[in-house]
Amino acid sequence: FVDGAPFLALGIQIDYLKTTKPADFEPYLPHVERLGCNTLFFAVRWLHAEPVEGAFDFAALDHALARCRELKLKMALLWFGTNQGGESRCAPEWVNADRAGFPRMRDAAGTELNGLCPSAPGTLAAERRAFERLLSHVAEADAADGTVILLQLENEPCYRMGHGSERRAVLDAWQERCFCADCTGRAEASGLSDFDFGVQA
Repeated sequence: FVDGAPFLALGIQIDYLKTTKPADFEPYLPHVERLGCNTLFFAVRWLHAEPVEGAFDFAALDHALARCRELKLKMALLWFGTNQGGESRCAPEWVNADRAGFPRMRDAAGTELNGLCPSAPGTLAAERRAFERLLSHVAEADAADGTVILLQLENEPCYRMGHGSERRAVLDAWQERCFCADCTGRAEASGLSDFDFGVQA
């Protein structure tokens, strides 16, 4: 329901790699309208929202909001934070560069992976601050218009996404949880299965 009435979101998502600068996504907007869509799915990546710790930049989002209003489109936001398909590619460089403050996931053999451990308190606190800043910004920038109607948290929040030689998803290569020492201790103390602990984490 939007504004008290049923709303069927006929949406299109612009490639998340093209939502950083208005010049990258602006050429697609006329096509969104021409296709008869009423909703734009728009990604906000943490690495661009907070390129420097504590310094936030929502200029691209603000431009997209203004254009959606002009085109009479609603907007669904997609937050790409610490985890995208088991990797930390959408986290800021200042997070990825600090392995002590933001430890990586490990597989069952103890090998470090290119993803952030979800149980690390520093990681959760840092992303939470960024996400709350995004919510505050949207609440202020969109209070009068109600352009944003949906919000998706994270994208493909698995622990490890394996692919075969032909780039086909290999389900048995998906990892159920992080196997770092901290997560292993927590998992054993919880009495949960690896899968249930991973979902909870």
